[in-house]
Amino acid sequence: MSNDGIERRVTNFKMVSYQIPIGCVAGYYPETTPLVPLESVADDCGTPTYKSIPITLTKIG
Repeated sequence: MSNDGIERRVTNFKMVSYQIPIGCVAGYYPETTPLVPLESVADDCGTPTYKSIPITLTKIG
């Protein structure tokens, strides 16, 4: 959950395991854009924080 208290979700994704560093995840854009709060930007340049957002993966079904 972001600092603004809003729970953001995206659904209906297929999880696939790749050899990337533990604790990292990758997702497609623009499908995962709703996970990033609009006000969440880098301090020095104002770029959206797409590369650093906490997530939780949940398998359904």
